[in-house]
Amino acid sequence: MSRGPAFVALFAVSALLGGCGQVVSGHPAPADTVAVGTTAPPTTGPGSDQVSLRVLAGRWTGSYRCGQGETALTLTIDPPEGTIASAVFDFGPSPVNPAVPHGSFAMGVGYVDDVLTFTQRRWITRPSTYSMVDLVAVEVSPVRLAGRVTGQGCTTFTVTRDRG
Repeated sequence: MSRGPAFVALFAVSALLGGCGQVVSGHPAPADTVAVGTTAPPTTGPGSDQVSLRVLAGRWTGSYRCGQGETALTLTIDPPEGTIASAVFDFGPSPVNPAVPHGSFAMGVGYVDDVLTFTQRRWITRPSTYSMVDLVAVEVSPVRLAGRVTGQGCTTFTVTRDRG
């Protein structure tokens, strides 16, 4: 699928400015868009067994790392509507970093060039000085997701599926 130059430029600027702990101006991506132009190596290639969004729907818990340090993360992925799903990125204190405030934002989830991508949409609960981030999952299985957090000062995330 081809995206226009304005969309690509908007994504590039938002990726550069979307760091944790920094206020970023601009507009969230429309509900039916996902990030393009990622450089992450795909976990699945064309014609391979891509884990479907329907299989990934549910609650996932783990952590991510940004400027504030290790932070608890709960991703709740809704069943998809077509090729896009919605999710909630809920973060807060972890055992090693109890001072992190609680916050959450809505995300769009979809495959872009066979890479599972989570794209920020809108705040639900925003702690002051925090910014939304995007996720690029380079490891995708029915029980574990791991990859990059795209934002200034951010590195990785890992979540596992909650059972029960």
